[in-house]
Amino acid sequence: MSSDIFLGTVLTVKQLFTGRKYHLEFFQREYTWIEQNIRDLLDDLTSRFLSEYDEQDLPRQVANYKGYFLGPIVTSQADGSSSLIDGQQRLTTLMLLLIRLHHLSKDEKDAPNLGRYIFDDEFGEESFNIDVPERNEVMQALFWQESFDHTKQTASVRNIYTRYNDIVKYFPEELIGKKLFYFIYWLLGKVILVEISTSDKDMALEVFETMNDRGMKLSNADMLKSFLLSKIGDKQQINKANHFWRERITELSDLYKNAESDFLKVWLRSKHADSIRERKRGASPADFDIIQTAFHRWTRDNHDKIGLYQAEDYR
Repeated sequence: MSSDIFLGTVLTVKQLFTGRKYHLEFFQREYTWIEQNIRDLLDDLTSRFLSEYDEQDLPRQVANYKGYFLGPIVTSQADGSSSLIDGQQRLTTLMLLLIRLHHLSKDEKDAPNLGRYIFDDEFGEESFNIDVPERNEVMQALFWQESFDHTKQTASVRNIYTRYNDIVKYFPEELIGKKLFYFIYWLLGKVILVEISTSDKDMALEVFETMNDRGMKLSNADMLKSFLLSKIGDKQQINKANHFWRERITELSDLYKNAESDFLKVWLRSKHADSIRERKRGASPADFDIIQTAFHRWTRDNHDKIGLYQAEDYR
């Protein structure tokens, strides 16, 4: 795999949506985020921002705040446009968040012009920066606050409409007021992604398949299982534990998507989380926060705290 057909670039949210349009390929079509994904993202962004925010700061001092890494995206470049190969879940959600921030801030004096990051005006027509024709109607309705019947739409359109309303519902009240402009500046300039770009569409598809069919597919629950089983040692006991784990995870996942992850977070938090991040500048994530986003890593790093010392404990 030749490195000269790839370009890796660190981009802020502002750079992602300035003078750029993204199209979706046939294999990357549906938007599937659920309510919990929205809540997790809002919680992560809010915690990081508030850990840096000081009410004595001037807006320009936001440039010195610690950033937030939102992960990689994969694009294919051809004919002056970008096909979004991987990452549409996050970029679509960012677009919905920008729409919500637009509505919260638009009537304030000196409000940032967020519309420029959401769509372009091409000959009097709105052309959204994530340009998917079937989604134009719902995006227009959300931006212009028009009524929209989403019930008979495609799965992605229904989900976009529902997830936007989740953002409205769960957007933190503590960010309303003076903090709002600071949060907007921080989101645009300090939340970053890494774009992996190639002009070779076949290679872009290979990257997509690699990221989704190999290691990147592993969930926190999968990685927690791997860690626990690796510490048991005895092959027969590993097989028994693996069988037991898979039965229980299947029962949970049959309830609803990501139920197994929700269960593990709640169980670990209720049994073992002794601390939570303080809402002040420089505060570090604590048990409650880390379990929410990386419970497999928290378990590994705190194995002694929860009584995991030898093979029998892990079993």
